[in-house]
Amino acid sequence: MALTRLHAYTGEQKYYDWAEKTLKRLRELRRSMECLQQRMTGGDAVCESSDSGVITGAEGDSAAKELEAAANSVFRLGKAVLRVKSGIEVEHLPLALRETLPHLPADKAMALVCFGNTCLPPTNEPER
Repeated sequence: MALTRLHAYTGEQKYYDWAEKTLKRLRELRRSMECLQQRMTGGDAVCESSDSGVITGAEGDSAAKELEAAANSVFRLGKAVLRVKSGIEVEHLPLALRETLPHLPADKAMALVCFGNTCLPPTNEPER
């Protein structure tokens, strides 16, 4: 409320932008806390759409290690980063990963980032 009032009083757009960013982050935190509560009580209804990342690549592949380090460098409550080697069972993974993972080469370093039931295109660039 303070930020929106500052925007109204001063006309400065930055205060309104900060208010929007704050509300967005609070919604994300609320969703993460609901997910954590569901996991602690044994349910996954809310968590089915949690954020996840999958890193493929051969054992000891330096490019895969870079992708994994980049994925783990960002904190997000409820996020999971899975390092996949060939022969992984996909039946217990979220739907988006179950459908996408079999089409990725397990021996090539790739990162797949999913939000809910939608995955971004695979990449081999750690900064992406």
